[in-house]
Amino acid sequence: MGVKKGHWFIVGGIGFIGLMWMACWAHAQQMGADGGWLRGPEHKPGRISRASWESEKILSSDAQKIRPSAVPEAPSEMGGASLQPQANTLSELPENDSYPMMEEEIMGVGPFCDLCGHGANFIPDWYIDQRVTIWHRSRPRRMRTSGLGGYVTVDGNQVFHTTGVMGTRSPSFDVAAGYGATIRHYLRPARENTDLFVEGVYFGFNTWRESRDVYATERLSTSTGTGTATFGNLFTPYTNDTNGMFSGIGGFDRADHHQLYYESRLHNVEVNLRFVPRGRPDRIVLHPNGRWRRECQPGIYGNYLVGIRYFSLQEQCNFLADGETVFYNQLGQITDRVDTWGQYDIDTYNEMLGLQFGLDVKYRQCTVEWGAECKIAPCINFAGQTSRIRASDPPTSTSFDIWLRDREDDVALLGEVSLVGYYHLRPNLSLRASWDMMWAVGVALAPEQLKFQPNPNNHVNTNGVVYYQGLSLGLIWMR
Repeated sequence: MGVKKGHWFIVGGIGFIGLMWMACWAHAQQMGADGGWLRGPEHKPGRISRASWESEKILSSDAQKIRPSAVPEAPSEMGGASLQPQANTLSELPENDSYPMMEEEIMGVGPFCDLCGHGANFIPDWYIDQRVTIWHRSRPRRMRTSGLGGYVTVDGNQVFHTTGVMGTRSPSFDVAAGYGATIRHYLRPARENTDLFVEGVYFGFNTWRESRDVYATERLSTSTGTGTATFGNLFTPYTNDTNGMFSGIGGFDRADHHQLYYESRLHNVEVNLRFVPRGRPDRIVLHPNGRWRRECQPGIYGNYLVGIRYFSLQEQCNFLADGETVFYNQLGQITDRVDTWGQYDIDTYNEMLGLQFGLDVKYRQCTVEWGAECKIAPCINFAGQTSRIRASDPPTSTSFDIWLRDREDDVALLGEVSLVGYYHLRPNLSLRASWDMMWAVGVALAPEQLKFQPNPNNHVNTNGVVYYQGLSLGLIWMR
C-alpha cells in the first residue's frame, strides 16, 4: 500500500500548527515579560540574577549628574536659611555599594537555603541530567509457530494431530541497558509568576535480543512405493491437522529443528517548553543560638510542558527451519539423504511523530524530593514491514523465494509515567532514581507480521502494543 496523501496532509498540518502555536506562545511570554507585567531590571545572568528581591543599581557617575538646583531648599519655618547642596556627597559613594543592603543581608542570611542550597531564589540557567536506563519490555501477541506432530487414536482410528511447543511469546526478553540525557536551559520569566525553560530529551540504545529453539522428538515415516522415507515431526501452522502431515510446505514442515529469533531496539527524542511556577517564599528562621537561617518551604510543587516527540521502534524476526529426509529401500537400507530448509525473515520499522503534553508533581523536603512525571503524545506512525519467505524441499519439489513489502501511516499513542526521587548532594549536584513505565499503542511488531498461509498478503499489521518498564539511575548538574 502506498503512502496516503491525506495522511501526509494531516501530518504537515499538525506540524505547522504545532510550530506556529509554540512561536506564538513564546512571543506571548516575551510580551508578557517585556510589556505590561511589572518586573525588576535585568542583570548579568547568574544563579540569583532573576531573584525578585534584587534592587536597582545606582552608578556613581549618574549621581554626579544631579544638578545642585535640583536639591530642594529647607522650608523657612525650619530656620529660614537655605541649605547648601552637598554636590560631592553621592559622588563619594564607593562603587562596590551597587545594591542597598536588604534586611535579610543585614541579618546575615544568604539568598539560598542553608541546608540544600536551593529555594525560591534558585533558578538554574543550565540543567544537565545523564542517566542509565535498565528496562524490560513486554512480549508480542501469542501465535503458534511450531508444533510436534504424531498420530493419536480417536474412536479406534489413527488421526494426525499436532501439539504446540513454540510461539511468538516463547522468546522471553531479559533487561536491556540504555542511555538517557536531558539538557534544559532557562529562557525568561513567563506570565502568572512562572519561568520558561527549553529542554531536549533523549533516551535509547536499548536493544533486546532473544532466541528459542525446539527439536523433533521422533521421526515419522511414509511409504514411497520402492521403500520408505522418514522425517522429523516438527510442523508449522502451514500444516492443517485435518488434511494430514503433507498439507503444509516442505522445508518448514516435517523438520528436525525450528528456531525463532527476535530483536527490538528503540530511540526517543523530545524538544519541550517547560513552564515552572515559582514556589512559596523561603522561611527566615531564628535558631536558639541567635543565628538567622534561610530554609526552603517543604510542600507539593508542580510544572508542566508542551513539545514535540519523535519515537523510533525497529524490530527484526527470523523463523528458521531445517531437517533431513532419509530414504530406505525395502530391505531397510539407506538409499539417500536430502536436506530441507525454510527461512522467514521480517523487518519492521515505526517512525512516530506528534505533539506531547506533560505534568510533573513532586513533594519537596529540602534535600530530598519525590513524585511523579507523566507524559502523553498522540502521534502519526509511519510504519512499514519487509518480509522474505524462502523454502527448499527437493522430495516434494518445493522451492520458492517470496518478497512482501508494505507501509502505512496510522494513528498511534505514546504514554509515559515515572515515579522519581532526587537527593541533593550539593547545590549544583543531585542524584536521581526513577521507576519508568512507557506504553506504545498502534505499532508494527515484527513477530505479529508472520503469516503462515500459502498465499500471504503483504499488509502491515499496525495494531500492536508494547509496554516498557524499568529502573533509571542518573546524576544531575546545575548552574
